[in-house]
Amino acid sequence: MLKIALSNITRRRNNSIMAVICIALAVGIFTLIWSVFSLSSSGLELSQSRLGADVLIYPSHAQVDEEKLLFSGLAEMVYMDEEAFSAAIAGDLAPKIEETSAQFFLQTLPNAGCCEVTEAFRIVGVEIESDFILKAWLEQEGIESLNDQEIIVGRNVGKKAGDTTLILNSLFTVKGVLHKTGTGMDKTIFMNMDMARRLADQTFPLTYLGVDSVDSAVTCYLLKLKDGTDATTFVEELQNKSTDINVASVRETQSQLRTQIALFSKILFLFWIAILILCTIALVSLFRGLIYGRKKEIGYLRAIGMQRKEIYLMFLWEIGLLGAMGGILGGAAGVLLVNPLLSQIQSLLTIPTGEWTVSMGLMRVFSGIGLSLLLCALIAVVPVSNLSKLAPYEVISEGEI
Repeated sequence: MLKIALSNITRRRNNSIMAVICIALAVGIFTLIWSVFSLSSSGLELSQSRLGADVLIYPSHAQVDEEKLLFSGLAEMVYMDEEAFSAAIAGDLAPKIEETSAQFFLQTLPNAGCCEVTEAFRIVGVEIESDFILKAWLEQEGIESLNDQEIIVGRNVGKKAGDTTLILNSLFTVKGVLHKTGTGMDKTIFMNMDMARRLADQTFPLTYLGVDSVDSAVTCYLLKLKDGTDATTFVEELQNKSTDINVASVRETQSQLRTQIALFSKILFLFWIAILILCTIALVSLFRGLIYGRKKEIGYLRAIGMQRKEIYLMFLWEIGLLGAMGGILGGAAGVLLVNPLLSQIQSLLTIPTGEWTVSMGLMRVFSGIGLSLLLCALIAVVPVSNLSKLAPYEVISEGEI
């Protein structure tokens, strides 16, 4: 039956190609949308579980919002003085804070001769002893401290533990590589706060940095609040106490991103539904022509002794092969287009993403094949069943001349 099905497909090459294209289009778009949605959702879950902060504080004159600071990996080189933060939390707000992580932002300068990198990565100076963002990972890796010439890099920086690299004319050794987080941390280089400030002072003029001294400059603070403290109320109270800072709830920011992703995914899903309807109409027309246009052929086959189930199996093999080919092509195309589409979406929306692995891609391709076979079965099973039940004299008399 397989040989007969293949022969029928090659003999009706044009119809077969059109059927495969329709199936591949529907499956490819579905695979693409499903993959992008699952990656963005898993990225939010990763960021929520690994970021660990409740409140973000950054300078009021910053040109970016909290979404970009938290998730994009953008190196916004704006600063506020530590005293501004201390004055803002003074009083009844300080007891509500469990942990504080201060960060000082710089960026690498690719192709400037001072950095061994091909793109601009964010440099974050942190106080390792008090930082809680990296704490769990550092404990897991057995890293208790960093000296001035050691760094920790994100997964997408392209370095591995033990490598040496030149950053802003200083040589550093990579002490560790972070696990995938789905946030801007994946493209971040972490070093001691004092070393980051020293690099800033050596590389950039103070007028460019917008500060009188880098010794007490900070780009942002991440706060973990004590149990029972309402983050929204805390944010409102802190924002009302100072006009020199912006304050944002990390959970609310993540919720807004989730809403944006859900809305964007609905638009993509509606687009896929429209494509599916059009492809289904085309496939119905193609399959009806493929099946009912061959009554005379089926009549001859029945007349020479072929059984109903054999004819039924012949058509199922034929349609199944078309569905499998369309599913493979569509699934593979959808998988290959995931990263380009994500890049385009991230140029419009700031969204974290989960890790895209080979096994995930293969699973999407197999799912696409399953979807194509199901779609073909639903469209073809009724006409194939009806045709296989006809008696030989009926199909010959009703067949094409």
